[in-house]
Amino acid sequence: MVMILTIIGPKVQAQQHDYDKNVLKLHLSPMVLNNYGLQYERMLSKKISVAVSGRFMPQGPVPFLDKLESIIDDPATFSDLQSLQMGGTAVTPEIRFYLGRHDGPRGFYIAPYTSFSRYNLRLDDFLLTITDEDTQTELRKEMDLQGSIKGFTGGLMLGAQWRFGKSVYLDWWFLGASYGSAKGNLDATVPETLSQEWQDELRDRIEGLSVPMVKFEPTVHAHGVNSRISGPWAGIKSGLSLGIKF
Repeated sequence: MVMILTIIGPKVQAQQHDYDKNVLKLHLSPMVLNNYGLQYERMLSKKISVAVSGRFMPQGPVPFLDKLESIIDDPATFSDLQSLQMGGTAVTPEIRFYLGRHDGPRGFYIAPYTSFSRYNLRLDDFLLTITDEDTQTELRKEMDLQGSIKGFTGGLMLGAQWRFGKSVYLDWWFLGASYGSAKGNLDATVPETLSQEWQDELRDRIEGLSVPMVKFEPTVHAHGVNSRISGPWAGIKSGLSLGIKF
């Protein structure tokens, strides 16, 4: 009897990923607020990814300002905000943890994130008024204020992402809340020398800007003002993004 011994060696195969690792997305919902942004998402493992969003807002009026009228109880401040122009950029990195049964960037997820933003500010025709004591007439002066504000926040987002066909993704971030701080400046320079009366009026007008939770600290001088802005920076967001794998 002849015995034949067959030795079968281990079969080595390269590990294959059955999910998409890279998705580029266009933010759809923020366009309503005159914001335009992209997000790149990269899978680190079957259930974890990192994503970075970039957002740009052209200079323009404050979006949905009329919705804030009820919480701004000072008519003069609301009138000033109607003239405010702002625009800027934001960068938001996040880590996503997918909890569904699918591997890759699909299903329900939770995502801690941070956001770094910078907005340029312009407030034209900022009106000052004083009364001439000799003639008892009202004198008016307008000046243009310019500055910027930087914000840093951290938060948590809940969402879900679906794949349609082999390449297209729909990302629905249905609840995101963040909190942090902001600081900046709002300044003006005029060619003429301001009298003490005009300086006092300028200081009173800026200190009187009644924006909720925002603090203005003006330093007035003979040719204008340098104002510090500070306060909490919070937000709630939701929206849709449309993406494609690559």
